[in-house]
Amino acid sequence: MVDHAPESWAEPMHSIKNVLQKLKRDGGRAFFGWVFLDRESLQYGPYLIATHHAVWSAEGSNAGIDITPFPEDPKFHPYCPAGRVLFLLDETAQPKTIGRAIAPLPSRFFPATDDPNLVAYVEDLNNEEQTHYQKLCEGALEAQLSSQREQ
Repeated sequence: MVDHAPESWAEPMHSIKNVLQKLKRDGGRAFFGWVFLDRESLQYGPYLIATHHAVWSAEGSNAGIDITPFPEDPKFHPYCPAGRVLFLLDETAQPKTIGRAIAPLPSRFFPATDDPNLVAYVEDLNNEEQTHYQKLCEGALEAQLSSQREQ
């Protein structure tokens, strides 16, 4: 659990960019991992979305602070029991770098029950997310190469 203390200049849904900016301003370190969103398919039932996220930690501290403001739409607020953000630290969840651009990792979807129809539905969501992410990365790489050729 991490405290939520959004910075006034930070942008909702851009935690990695926000934390990198905070590091430039105030030092400290970044922790990467996942926050969770609750969803429900009307047809198949409840599932969770793990969204790649970054939190900031002050120099000399191991306590993470979520500096990213929540979006206006509560549907996109992470799970926050007792006003603190549930953050799963994952040392392998480093953002992907393409040229000078830094991109979050694709979201991950998890069924909340073992219903076979929900499991299959969530598997389809994961496959779609991976395909979409791969296309975005390929497009960013192509744009970078094209820009380099023009210079």
